[in-house]
Amino acid sequence: MVATAADRPFVVAKIPVSSWSFAIRVWLATILALFVSFWLQLESPTTAALTVAVLAEPTRGQALEKAGFRLLATVLGVTASIAIAGLFSQARDLILAAFAVWIGICIFAAKLLDGYRAYAAVLSGYTVALIATQQIDNPQHVFESGMARGAAIVIGILSIAVVNTLMFAPGQQPRLAAQLAAIHRRVREYTSAALRGELGSSATFLTLLREIVGLRPEIASMSPESNSGSVRSAAARSIVVGLIAELQAARTLSSDRVDGRDVETEG
Repeated sequence: MVATAADRPFVVAKIPVSSWSFAIRVWLATILALFVSFWLQLESPTTAALTVAVLAEPTRGQALEKAGFRLLATVLGVTASIAIAGLFSQARDLILAAFAVWIGICIFAAKLLDGYRAYAAVLSGYTVALIATQQIDNPQHVFESGMARGAAIVIGILSIAVVNTLMFAPGQQPRLAAQLAAIHRRVREYTSAALRGELGSSATFLTLLREIVGLRPEIASMSPESNSGSVRSAAARSIVVGLIAELQAARTLSSDRVDGRDVETEG
C-alpha cells in the first residue's frame, strides 16, 4: 500500500511536528522543574530535571502511569533506607549486607513483573543506594536526604504533568486503536487460512500471541489519561481477550483438520 500525501506527517526541517512538540514539552518541563527547585532551594535540583527526563514519554497516559510508579518506588526506597540505617547504624558491614539483600529482592521482583512495574522494582533498589549507602557515615541524615529526593521527584512529576496538560499532549487511544486494528487483520488472515484447511505456522501463532500480550502496558497507561480512561482500558482488555480466543480457536481448528487428514491417510 502506497502512502498518500495525507498520510505523511507534516515535517519541519525534516523532523515531524509531533517530534518537535515532544521535544518542546520536555524542554519546558525541565526548565520549570529547575526553576521551582532552585526557588525552593532544594538540596538536589538536578533530581527534578532528571525526573522529567525519565518521564519523557510520547503520550500523557504513559507519563502519568510511569510517574505514579516512580513515586511509589521512591516511597518504598526511602522507607527501606530509613529502616536499614535505623537498624544497623552502628555496623557498616551490616548496612551493606542489608542493602545487598534488598537489591536481591528488588531484582527478583523486577524479573517477575513487566513494564513500569519492573521499573518501579529496580528503582526501589537503587534508591537505597542513593540514600542509605551514600550516608553510611552519617546515618542521622538519611531521613533528610530521602525527603529532599522525594520533594525533587514530586516537583519533576508535577512539572511534566502541567506542561503535558497545557500543551495538549497526545493520548494513547489513537495509537493503541491502530495497533489493535493491525493485529486484528493479521489474526483474521490466520483464521481464514485455518478455515481453508491450511496448517497455520507455529511461528506466526507465537508472534501474534506475543504481540497481543505485549500490549498490556499500553492498555494500562490509558487509565490515568482521562475520566473515561478506565472504561477505555477495560474495553481494550476485552478486545485483547477476544483476539486471543479467536487466535486459539483458529489454531485448534487447524490442528484438528491436520490430525483428521493424517487419520484418513493411515486408514
